[in-house]
Amino acid sequence: MPYSRRFQAVFATAVLTIACCALLPGMARADNPTTDSAPKIEAKKKHWVIMPTIGTYIPTNDKAKDTFGSSWPSIGFVMGMGIGDRIYDKFEFHLDGIMRKSNSDYVYMFPVGAAYTIRPPKMKSITPWAGASVDVYFTSVRSISNHVDTGWRPSVGGSVFAGLDLGKNLSLKASYLATPKVSSFDLSGMNLQATIGF
Repeated sequence: MPYSRRFQAVFATAVLTIACCALLPGMARADNPTTDSAPKIEAKKKHWVIMPTIGTYIPTNDKAKDTFGSSWPSIGFVMGMGIGDRIYDKFEFHLDGIMRKSNSDYVYMFPVGAAYTIRPPKMKSITPWAGASVDVYFTSVRSISNHVDTGWRPSVGGSVFAGLDLGKNLSLKASYLATPKVSSFDLSGMNLQATIGF
């Protein structure tokens, strides 16, 4: 399975970010045990929250754009521990469906993964956050002009992302998805999403 240098760099960054962010809080508590007395978001009761997402995927590869179009619909959901209608935890899980059909050509891509998110210690009306994820991509691509018909293929990739919580029920997120090539197509790109709570 071919991997571009850009894919390798983003995937390595995602893995290292998750590993470092998971280890650093424990190291900090060991070095400074007095921080346990500081106010924590865990003081409020958490519960599982599932939120739908909708957005637009913008491929960054010219061949993918020329074949399937410059923007593809993106829908899915994200799940994690939260407070009220908002996810507010370090770890979350997501499933996205990214699809585009043009005449007899199509691309279907379903990333399923786990993300580590860095959030501020207190929730505010506007709360920024960022993180990285490791994903499994289930992809099917057909392009008559390029003699490509892959069927369904699983592959491993990753993403880095940043976002904003706006109030209690709306989040905006921008992700760069690094995917391995599927046949002759590099499907990496930007996923711009809105997440809505109920």
